[in-house]
Amino acid sequence: MLNLIPPDNTPWILSEEYIKSVDFSYIETYSFNRLNPILTAEYDELFKRGRHGRLSVFDTKRLEELGSIFNGLELLIDESGSFHHSCERVSTFQADDPEVLHLKQILQMEMVECMNFLCAPYYRDAVVFYNSSGKIISTLNVCLSCKHMTTGTKRLKADFEVYDLLKKFFLANGHRVEDPHAYLMDQLGDQKAKFLADRDAKLNITKR
Repeated sequence: MLNLIPPDNTPWILSEEYIKSVDFSYIETYSFNRLNPILTAEYDELFKRGRHGRLSVFDTKRLEELGSIFNGLELLIDESGSFHHSCERVSTFQADDPEVLHLKQILQMEMVECMNFLCAPYYRDAVVFYNSSGKIISTLNVCLSCKHMTTGTKRLKADFEVYDLLKKFFLANGHRVEDPHAYLMDQLGDQKAKFLADRDAKLNITKR
């Protein structure tokens, strides 16, 4: 049974409200929906060429084959409680571990600017929350590329900077994240200072 991306009418919740509502004892982080590095490089190259209409019949068939392995429309855990066939458990932390406290701080950031890209989400990273008995309390599926998060029953809204920080969190804990050196904050370039000033003004923060 596949656990597909929730429909557009799935209710929203702020990330800070979500993490405050989850009472857990420990977490596990998972990587899934990823090809091995060699196949990923092949897929990315074919995909880029395909966007410019430069694929042969053979290349088109190969791109379809690679795309059918992991289509990105699936979440980590399906409705029967089964984990995705491609998943890899990367790390485990108790609730009082500094890494978990850091994750909670990230998700508790007040939302000022929410950026959701128009592309469909492709979930590759997830955090599973467990109670003391080992029962799954909630699963947070994260798409770092298109800035989306979902539990499967709720979609999360978060400040745009949350995704940069989540990328750093996953990288620091062993996830093989795509475009590891690309951050939205860096892409702002010359507009970064003005953007942050406007953002601080919205938060009524007085710079020292």
